This record gives sequence, structure tokens and C-alpha cells, in this order.
Amino acid sequence: MDDIGFVWFLKRRSSWDDMLKKLIDFKEEYGHTMVPKCWKRDPKLGKWCNNQRTAYKHMCDKKVKGARSITIERVKALNSINFVWNQKVHKETVIDGCFC
Repeated sequence: MDDIGFVWFLKRRSSWDDMLKKLIDFKEEYGHTMVPKCWKRDPKLGKWCNNQRTAYKHMCDKKVKGARSITIERVKALNSINFVWNQKVHKETVIDGCFC
């Protein structure tokens, strides 16, 4: 297979831990975890944070059946860095011209 150029390993997608590390780096730079969904520097991080909030909401809302939720271990990891689960409370934050 090597002789015909078979690719044995594909580049993996960013794992959850990789994104958590990006969030920690963001917090070190900005002092909080409210990454805007529209953040131009790293759109994937903004979307990932939004997905974590949505998954947490689904976990808390027992009425949402079949919805993707988040594990307790991941909630604890995000809580350990003071992740903001509800950005509506902190609308005054602006980063790179984008409201959180």
C-alpha cells in the first residue's frame, strides 16, 4: 500500500481538548470566556463556544429529546475556567468590534 501512496492517517479534526486550549488562550488574552460567534480571528472558536452553550442548555432542559448535550466532565472543565454559559447577561462586552 505504501508503494501506491496510500494515506494511512488523515489529519484529525480539532478535538474538544484542542478547542478548550484555544479558549484558555483567549481568556488569558482578554480576561474572560465570552468569545463572539462572529469573531474574525478564529470563527471556529466562536462557533464552538456557542455549541457548548447550546449543548449545556439542552442538557439542562429535559424537554429537548434527542438533542445533543454535553458531558458533566466537559461542563466541569469549562466551569474551571469560569466559562460564561449565558452571554445575554454580559452584552456590554465588545471584542474586535463584535458584541458577545
